[in-house]
Amino acid sequence: MLFLSTEEGTMVSGQLPDYLDFSHGVDAADIDGDIDIRVGSWPWGDSANKPYFVINDGTGEFTVQHVPTEHRDGYAPAEFFDADGDGDVDFFVGDDAATPATGILYVNDGRGAFVERAQEFPVGLFGSETSVEITLAFDYDSDGDLDLFVAQQLDDSGGEGGAIQVLQNDGLGWFVDVTEAVLPHQHKGGGMIHNIYAANVNADGLVDLIASRFGPGDGEMLWLSNGDDTFTVFGPDELMLEGGFLTVLDYDHDGVGELVTFSRNLSHFEDLTIRIYEFG
Repeated sequence: MLFLSTEEGTMVSGQLPDYLDFSHGVDAADIDGDIDIRVGSWPWGDSANKPYFVINDGTGEFTVQHVPTEHRDGYAPAEFFDADGDGDVDFFVGDDAATPATGILYVNDGRGAFVERAQEFPVGLFGSETSVEITLAFDYDSDGDLDLFVAQQLDDSGGEGGAIQVLQNDGLGWFVDVTEAVLPHQHKGGGMIHNIYAANVNADGLVDLIASRFGPGDGEMLWLSNGDDTFTVFGPDELMLEGGFLTVLDYDHDGVGELVTFSRNLSHFEDLTIRIYEFG
């Protein structure tokens, strides 16, 4: 669905191209002078498609443009970011267990055309059974480039086995796996991670990492920054909410993020509990 803003401050329904697929993972960025959309697609019956762009003509009208790739279908999660530090947006697509590698990086040539980077990404945390769910580009080591935090699960596990892989950028868009140094001793048996956030939540001026889980053994997870490019997990029982969703919001405008959790009974969707956690 697409909604366009008006001069009156209202929203009107826009039109996207009719396209048969099983979309899973969307991001938006300016790749050619206006805001375009990148869509990831999972294989699903006859609707299996490779990742594609929905290109804006500048007036809010969109057309489909396929990503040039010879890889099989099923690269779903999307993340636009400047991987190589040249000022334009590149994009990363996460794998759905098609190969052991975590995903593929496409580099922008500066004119909105993308070339696949000839780099074999590190093997995912679950080997050939790794399915990537969501990605966050975040400069955790404060060296001026964006690194990747890639949430993964055990493929075909029904939402079990969530963990985050940390891929460090060398500044030119080449990545190495530093997960054990940055987020050591992760428990890989929890629920699927469907959101990752980076925010200071304990008023120490350092950016922390927050993940929201869903599925068997679900519950939110919080890692506090140690100030040395590593994180320590912080997970009191009260943050582990059955069927929980999480976002980060500085609702009191004090410069420190609060954790807002939405918990529901999965057998009674009308039962909704909202909790706000404040640190510092």
